[in-house]
Amino acid sequence: MTETSNAAPAAAATAPQATSGVQTAPCYACGGTHGEPAGYRWWGPGSLMSEVRCLDCGVYFNSKSGESNGPWILFWHMFVFLVGASGVAAWLLLR
Repeated sequence: MTETSNAAPAAAATAPQATSGVQTAPCYACGGTHGEPAGYRWWGPGSLMSEVRCLDCGVYFNSKSGESNGPWILFWHMFVFLVGASGVAAWLLLR
């Protein structure tokens, strides 16, 4: 009979850190350093802000800074809205 050790499964259960995906700055939510590129999201392309999804906790964050992209997404929407509203106002005033 061969001896088996239970140390390996116990160690794997206590450290669920992902090792696949791309290397990133530490996630602001869990500290994980691996993520997958976000692709196209509801607000636009995730590559616009280097967004990745953490493989450990599932949070989307900036792969370069490790912080949330939420404030920048809000800024981007406000900018697009203001540019569009300015264009409509100019069109209404100049026609």
